Order: sequence, then C-alpha cells, then structure tokens
Amino acid sequence: MRATFTRDFYIPQGAESVSDEQSDAIVYIFTDSASRPCAMGFHGRAQKPDWNFYFKGEAAREKRIETFFASRRAHKEQLKARREEQKTPHDFKCGDVLCSIWGWEQTNVNFYQVVKIVGQRMIELRAIASRSENGTCWATGTATPAIGSFTGEPFRRLVTRGSVKIESYRSASRWSGKPVNWTAYA
Repeated sequence: MRATFTRDFYIPQGAESVSDEQSDAIVYIFTDSASRPCAMGFHGRAQKPDWNFYFKGEAAREKRIETFFASRRAHKEQLKARREEQKTPHDFKCGDVLCSIWGWEQTNVNFYQVVKIVGQRMIELRAIASRSENGTCWATGTATPAIGSFTGEPFRRLVTRGSVKIESYRSASRWSGKPVNWTAYA
C-alpha cells in the first residue's frame, strides 16, 4: 500500500506560519538543527511543499518568501485574466476558413469552414477540400482551401482564444489567406 502524507507531515514542529492575504500561498519558517534559517512554501491545498530551503541569513529568507508570494499573486491574476478572456465572444463569421497544421515527421494541412454561429463561444464547422501544388523539393508543396467544397459532416467546437480544438492532437485557427506548406513522409 502506498503511503500518502498530509501537509502536517512535512511541517517541522515549532514552525511559524506566514500567509499572504492576496494569494493562496503560505510559508512555514523555522530553524534547522544547525541553527540556519529555513522556510518551506505551499500553495492552495497542496500537500507537498513547493520548496523547502535553508538560507545564509534572515534577509535571504525574507526575499525568497516575498518572491514566492509575488509569484502566487501573479498566478492568481493570470487565472483571473484567462477566465475573463474566455467570457468574451468570438469574432468568427459564417464563411470564415480555419486551418489546422499538424503531424509528426510530416506536416499535414486540413481546412475547415464556419457554417453556423451557435453561440458566443461555439461555432459549427465542416471540413473542406484543399488544392495542393507540389513544391520544388521532393515530398513538399503548398495547399490552399477549396472554399465551399465540403468533405465532411458539420460538427461543433468551442472557441478558445481564437482557435478551436479539432481533436486531442490538433487545433485550427483562422487561415491567413496564403498557401500553407506541407510535407509528406515517403
């Protein structure tokens, strides 16, 4: 059976807690057996410490604690900004073309066309055919969408930061209007 330790397991006896009111960070300060100033920091409900150090002096410890608190405040602000960004409606219109560039050892290019606006954050897409031209090198070329030449059934996707996730391994964003390079694996 695997042992799971709680936060209390890591905190030495007699450690003093210092928390940051503007973030989810908490630091425990103490001295070790060699009388060096030490501290360990946790965030949120984490059971293991984010860090656990000893310092040359009190000033170095205080500086590390302030840096940790500042980073957790910045993280909190980033999450807040991301949530606000996700609430903003997308700017796609019917007829917009999206491009998905993906692959391993080769570059695949797929195009999709917006066929319906479902809501503020969702669109309906259909895969469209592409026109391909061979490049000057072997197994390379460029592709452009054949707008209106649908090859698949409509499907819905959530818009996140100007792109949609087509499958777990690829996403699509607005096509630039220029031919897209592809490569093939022989």
